[in-house]
Formats: sequence, structure tokens, C-alpha cells
Amino acid sequence: MQLISKKNQNLMEEQDKDINIIFKPQIGLGDILFSFQENDIVKILGNPDEREIDVFNSSEYAINLYYYKINIHPSIYYENGEFDYSSISTEDIILDNVKFSSLTKDEIVKFIDDYHNKHGLQYLCKYEYEEDVNEECYFFENIGFTIWFEENTISDICVQRRRH
Repeated sequence: MQLISKKNQNLMEEQDKDINIIFKPQIGLGDILFSFQENDIVKILGNPDEREIDVFNSSEYAINLYYYKINIHPSIYYENGEFDYSSISTEDIILDNVKFSSLTKDEIVKFIDDYHNKHGLQYLCKYEYEEDVNEECYFFENIGFTIWFEENTISDICVQRRRH
């Protein structure tokens, strides 16, 4: 039997939580590609802590996988029994070597605008404010990026491949 010191145990637990959060627009997040289905995701991240199926109507449903230790929540959407698209919710991303949790809300919005200009993309931004929960939402269609803020703090991030 191998004994692991408390210090090494804590280090191992921290490494378990470390995941590649590099966002590649229209491609994926880290090693998870937007073309992946459930089995592909499980091969990379292992079995989820929780799995649920949301049925929207007779032809549309989603499989949701929850990985609580690493704060990743992939969702795989199906229409008429066929793979439609996937999305990944997380607490933080890295885009062009910039970690979003280190920026303010205004810096993030400006950074995304600059990213669009740098890559020759039309800047398409949809803004919504939900007064009942005091939450702002910005959706950047051309890169498949949505971010929510509660009182100027990131509350959620969702990335996905744009539907055509």
C-alpha cells in the first residue's frame, strides 16, 4: 500500500481540477470539440458526476453531463434522433492567451470587439438584461460565445458552434 502525504494529496486534487479551458471559436473548449457526442466527451473527461436528459418536445432533446470538480457542463443536442450541436458551460475561458476571470466586464466586452476586428469577423452582439435576477447576458454570435454577469461578476460562460 502506497501512502500519500497530505501535501501531495492536495496537489493531486488541485491537478484534477485543472482543465484546459482554451476556447477555440467554432472548434471547441480545450480537448472537447463541438462535434463530440457523449461517448467522445466521456473518453476525455471520464464519467460525469451527473447525467440528465432534457426533452424539449417530441423531436428535440439534450443530454447534459455535469463535471462538478472541474466546473464543466457539456450539453449535446439532438433533433429527430440526429446530432444537432453541442455547447459547453464553464466558469472561465482563455481566448488568445487572455483568461477572462482576470478581466472586468467592460474589458471582456472590449476584448471580444477587438478579437472580432483582429480576425475580420463582423461584430454581432446581442445584449439582454434580466431585472428579476439582476443578470446581464452578452451573446456574440459569430464566435459562439455567451457570457452572463451578476453585478459585473462572471456568473456563467457558454461556448458553442454556431448553427448554420
